[in-house]
Amino acid sequence: MNKLLHSSNLALTSGNQPELVTFVNSVVDFIMANENGRVAEGWPRETLCQTVAYNMAKNTLLCEYRDGMLDGILMWYKCNEGKWKELIDKWLPDDPNGDSIYLTFLFANSKRSFRGLAINAISLEPDILTKKLLALRCKRGKELGEFVKYDLRLFNKILKLKD
Repeated sequence: MNKLLHSSNLALTSGNQPELVTFVNSVVDFIMANENGRVAEGWPRETLCQTVAYNMAKNTLLCEYRDGMLDGILMWYKCNEGKWKELIDKWLPDDPNGDSIYLTFLFANSKRSFRGLAINAISLEPDILTKKLLALRCKRGKELGEFVKYDLRLFNKILKLKD
C-alpha cells in the first residue's frame, strides 16, 4: 500500500484544502496545454490531478513561473531502470536505492524556466548527477512516447541555455 499516495488523494478530494485543488488544477491545465499527447495521451484529468498531488507530497514536483504565470514543470521518480513502468502503472512508492531517475512532464516555455527547473532539480535531487536519467520523449522523428535514456549532458545543455 502506498500511504503517501492515499494521503495526497485524501488531501485533494476532502474539500478541506481549496488552495491545493486550485494549484493542482493550474498545473494540470498547464500539462494539458503543453503535453500534446506525447506522454499522457488519454489520461483522465483526475489521474493527472492525482499525479500532480502525489508528486507534490513526495517533493518531486517543480514549477517555474515567469511574470506570475506557470512557465515550466518537472516531476520525477526514483526507480530501477527496468521497473519505471511498473512504478507508474501500479502507483508504487519511489525506490530510494534505485539506479535511475525517471523524468516526467518536463515542459518549459522559456529557456530561463528550463534552466531554473534543472538547477532546482539538481538541488533537490543530487542523484540526478550520478544516476541514469530516463524519460518518454519524442526524439529525432521516432514514434511518440518512445523510452529514451539521457545522461548528464541533458542537464549540462539546459544549464548553458541563454535567455
